[in-house]
Amino acid sequence: MSNKIGWTDRTVNVVVGCQNGCPWCYARRQAKRQRHNCQQCYDFTPHFHPERLPQMTAGTGHRVFVGSMCDLWSDGVLPEWRAAIWDRVRAARQNAYIVLTKRPERIVPREFDPYDDSTFFWPPNLWVGTSITESLDDWQRMEHIQARVQRDRYVVSVEPLLHESATELLRGAWPPAWLIVGPQSGPGAKAPRCEWVEDLVRYADATGTPLWLKSGVYRLWPDLPLRQELPEDMARLCERDNAR
Repeated sequence: MSNKIGWTDRTVNVVVGCQNGCPWCYARRQAKRQRHNCQQCYDFTPHFHPERLPQMTAGTGHRVFVGSMCDLWSDGVLPEWRAAIWDRVRAARQNAYIVLTKRPERIVPREFDPYDDSTFFWPPNLWVGTSITESLDDWQRMEHIQARVQRDRYVVSVEPLLHESATELLRGAWPPAWLIVGPQSGPGAKAPRCEWVEDLVRYADATGTPLWLKSGVYRLWPDLPLRQELPEDMARLCERDNAR
């Protein structure tokens, strides 16, 4: 499915619904459009759409966001649903896949290949990250994602950017493989301060972290330099496959 997210070419929602209860959740708002199509989508109850699994392997050289309408580690999401998704990721080396979660403490690295008896198998085309905002849980999320995700595949999404503490959180951790920053959107959106964005730009420059500033940042401050960078491995994968 096409999207307005910017840093991804396509979104695929094999699982829809989440029980994290974030007050600014855009996905829950969007789900209300599904009243006449799918009651579970409308209710935002986690459920599985196996008929969408083929969408994951479509195309070549795409950046695919898996789960824009869910959290794959939310309460109510069954491990076998994730297993079906990881099977598709392992089989589709022609695309790069990105997953974000606010429940990184539930990630079991061996889950990505339960048949591998070595340390764990990490698909080379998969990036997994967490989102930080202004929650008291942000410190814990950073600790959990670092403990469970390979350093060269760990992503931090600062969206919505609601507090200056985001840069401080990042400085207390190892640099992520990719940093995504965006303002809050939707009704009653709270705009960040420009200096918070500039602090994150300086952090990315100092650590060599690829930085993607979402289009909402430029709607607020159109004069900011364009920063829409990809991790080197991700860019190489997509360029290689697009060239075929």
